[in-house]
Order: sequence, then C-alpha cells, then structure tokens
Amino acid sequence: MKILLTGATGYIGKRLLPVLVENGHEVICFARDAKRFVVKKSSGRAYPNC
Repeated sequence: MKILLTGATGYIGKRLLPVLVENGHEVICFARDAKRFVVKKSSGRAYPNC
C-alpha cells in the first residue's frame, strides 16, 4: 500500500516509518525540516522516498 507519512521527523513519525517499511508498504515522507530527518545507520535500511 502507498502511504503518505506527514510529520516524518516527529515523535510518532520517526517510530512509525520503520514499522511501515518492514511491513512492505511504500512510504512517501513529508517533513517541515528535511535536515531533521536522519536515517539510523545501525538499521542498515534506506528510505528512498523520504
């Protein structure tokens, strides 16, 4: 399923994004400040649409 995740850098969005991706969803992220969006390197996952 395609999902638009607004608030991707917020409290809930940061926790929801990995869960959605792990469950096979295609996620497009929206955030006010792209500089706050950091992918944890320990996860080894990339989020191309974020």
